[in-house]
Amino acid sequence: MSLKGVITGDIVNSRKIMIGHRDLLKKSLEDLNTELSSVTPIRLEMYRGDSFQVFVENAMKTARIAIMIRAWLKKQTPVGNPPWDARLSIGIGTVEYQAQQIIVSDGTAYQRSGFGLDHIGKRRLAVSTGAENVDYELAVSTMLLDDVITGWTVRQASIMYDYLKEQVSQKKLAEYLSQSQQNLSKILIAAKADSIDAYVNRYELLIQQL
Repeated sequence: MSLKGVITGDIVNSRKIMIGHRDLLKKSLEDLNTELSSVTPIRLEMYRGDSFQVFVENAMKTARIAIMIRAWLKKQTPVGNPPWDARLSIGIGTVEYQAQQIIVSDGTAYQRSGFGLDHIGKRRLAVSTGAENVDYELAVSTMLLDDVITGWTVRQASIMYDYLKEQVSQKKLAEYLSQSQQNLSKILIAAKADSIDAYVNRYELLIQQL
C-alpha cells in the first residue's frame, strides 16, 4: 500500500480574529483546494470552525504543501491585522479507509497527523512518518524551518507562496509579479528561500526512501 500524507491544522489565535473576517478566513482555506492543485492533488476540509484536514495524494509533497498553507494564510491577512497562521501536523503513512469526508477517514497517516497536532505544544509545524531515524532527523530541521516561517512578514509570505507555487527562475517570477528582480531577490534572501528549498529537497528524498 503506497504512502499518503495528511495534514491536520488549526488557526493560531482564531478567537482573536474579528467576526467580520471569519468569512474571509473560511474562503481563503477553501480556495486552497484550487490554489494547490498545480502542485499536487489535495482535498481540504474544515471542521469545528477553526480546524481543518488536508489529504495529500503524493506524500512527498506534504512539506511543500504545509509551507504554502502557512504562507497563503499570512498572504490573505487583512490589512492592519496580525499575520494569520496555523499549527500544522504532517502525518505520513497508509490510508486504510478513505471516506467521502476526510475527517472520518482512517489509517496511520491520519492517526499520526492527529496525534501530532494534539502534542504540538508551542510549535507550529510537526512531522511524523513512523520511521524513527527519519523522524529524528526531521525533528531538528523542522523546528528551524518553523521558526523561519513564523517570522515571515505578510510581504515575505506572499512572495514565498508564489515562489513555491510557480517554481520558476527569479527572473520569470519577477516578471510574473511585475517587480524588479533585485527587489525580489532581497525579499527571497530575507525570507531564507534557499534554506526552504534545502529543507523541501531533503524532506522529499527522505519520504521517497521510506
